[in-house]
Amino acid sequence: MWLLITCTLVTTLYATTITIANVSLPQIQGALSASPDQVAWVVTSNLIATAVTIPLAGWLSARFGRRRCMIWGVAGFGAATLMCGFSTSLGDLVFWRVVQSAFGSPLTPIAMSVVIDEFTGERRTRAIAIFTMGVSLVPTIAPMIGGYVSEEISWRWVFFILIPIAVIALAGMLMFIKPDPPREGRPKLDWVGFLSLSMAIACVQLMLDRGERAEWFDSFEIILEGAGAFLFGWIFLVHILTKDRPFLDPRLLLDRNFALGIGISAIFGMLFVTPMVLMPAMLQQLRDIPEFTAGTLIATRGIGTVISQVLMIAFASRWDPRLLFLIGFGTHTYAGTPDGEL
Repeated sequence: MWLLITCTLVTTLYATTITIANVSLPQIQGALSASPDQVAWVVTSNLIATAVTIPLAGWLSARFGRRRCMIWGVAGFGAATLMCGFSTSLGDLVFWRVVQSAFGSPLTPIAMSVVIDEFTGERRTRAIAIFTMGVSLVPTIAPMIGGYVSEEISWRWVFFILIPIAVIALAGMLMFIKPDPPREGRPKLDWVGFLSLSMAIACVQLMLDRGERAEWFDSFEIILEGAGAFLFGWIFLVHILTKDRPFLDPRLLLDRNFALGIGISAIFGMLFVTPMVLMPAMLQQLRDIPEFTAGTLIATRGIGTVISQVLMIAFASRWDPRLLFLIGFGTHTYAGTPDGEL
């Protein structure tokens, strides 16, 4: 149980940073004398670094061991978070947000792999449900906490309050995560595949994030980013289809369950994470809603998260997964329609 709590805490630590700083952007903008377009890089840089470094999780854990990666990841994340709070300029804050994400984003897949390996049979279903509840709930209520801290103390404490949690997570890993067994071979990184994928993802993220501000393809910047996404995406695709051991093996998609899982996870991510990232900024900028109120509106989603995860813990091993998917996506569709009407 302590191992499960530790892995959940480690993943929650990083997931919280995606949402907790969003409600503080107006205060950061004023404190650092930045324009709305400039302060948006606080979020954009974090998302780009996340998208680039998450694919490295498999290679890092195989090369250095999962326990070592988690320890260094949390330690680096904590140090970068501390420096985010001490930043005196927007450039410093953006830089440390990139470092924060680079250390923190691989923690999610690595921690989940530890949970899957340690819990077998029916225990695995319940363990993953508990793990998911912790990972989903805390980022949901994080905007409310961030809004309150920003209004009552300072935007810097949005980062400082994460430091004690990082220390607890680090102590838990040292005590409860088993050392990895010795490995004979150490895999080499496919640099062509990694760099081409990273550049393609970064270009796509920049294009989508800045497209509205730059009037899309009327801007040379957006044209350049779109061309870069196509070029590096093509290099990546050709490379993985012709190399014997590519960075990401496309043959994994031949497994139907794996391919379906990837598709469902992508859809769920868009439905669940997108509102938590966009709604605080939209509520503050378009409706002039205070930080704490905007965070509270986002946090109410946590009630539904708790209910659904409790149901998963109780009935996941008894009910047909297809029925659970139908209920989940059905209620999400109903809730997303205006006034609950299709």
